[in-house]
Amino acid sequence: MKSKSLRFALILAVFCIPTFDGPVALAQDAGRGEGLVVFTRDDKFAGKAIRFNININGAPSLQLLAGSTIRQPMPVGTHTFSVYTPSLDGQDFITIDVREGWTYEVEGYVQMGWPAGRAKFRFVSESGPAP
Repeated sequence: MKSKSLRFALILAVFCIPTFDGPVALAQDAGRGEGLVVFTRDDKFAGKAIRFNININGAPSLQLLAGSTIRQPMPVGTHTFSVYTPSLDGQDFITIDVREGWTYEVEGYVQMGWPAGRAKFRFVSESGPAP
């Protein structure tokens, strides 16, 4: 009898563990003298294992995982975001002229490559402060 109760408890524990399927925000909204750069990456099976390590102005800074969102406040000015993967043509970058109170949306995605997928950026939109 104990054996059946233990098995039931284990099965219940395995299938009832809460999970989180939504995007993850890793930073607060921008403050005074800052803009907000929002990076997103779809949760697709293809390219999921590719590490998407984002450098900001040449310094290692963020890791954009599949299915996640990063909200990165940035000081006003021009900033270059780059990513590198060990693939032919596996480098990409995007430069954004950040303005105070503006929000910039950038999508990270993975293309086919050799010997691994290629991490890429796609500029999605920008929006100014509410009037």
